[in-house]
Amino acid sequence: VDKVIGTANKYEDKRIILHMMQPHRPFLGEHATEFAQTGFSRVGVNRAAGEDPDIPFWWNRLEDGEINRKHVMRLYRDTLRTALPHVQRLVDTLSGKTVISADHGNVFGDRGLFGQQLYGHPSYTHHRKLVTVPWLEIDKPRKKVVEGTANVQSKREHYRDATDQLEALGYVE
Repeated sequence: VDKVIGTANKYEDKRIILHMMQPHRPFLGEHATEFAQTGFSRVGVNRAAGEDPDIPFWWNRLEDGEINRKHVMRLYRDTLRTALPHVQRLVDTLSGKTVISADHGNVFGDRGLFGQQLYGHPSYTHHRKLVTVPWLEIDKPRKKVVEGTANVQSKREHYRDATDQLEALGYVE
């Protein structure tokens, strides 16, 4: 948040696109440590490098009844409560229009197209709860935006120029 605010102050005539990860796993907040959580890594999406591969992924634990839906929903709420003050600070500080959204939804035992129970956000699955995401627009007076070159900042070690990415996706030639 501090970095974004500093960048916004430095480039007052530019739009900013920010991707904040939470709420997402690992869960945050008061109840986050009540059971072992698996994380992200190149080893596998369901566990962090060095973690015990025998700890089941929490979606599987929900599906198997080891943890219940009410508990998982509480974890999401706790994580959201942890993240929202940071989002509020950005909304209060940044000028111009602000949009708050998400990358996807999740399903919690909902039935899929063929009647199977679905958990999380399974690949290649179209379900209204997966594609319906929040979209909140905070309208403030429009910023005066001056055309210029893109200033792409990323903590990732590997990224390509935005034009190369658009070309790879077939949007530009």
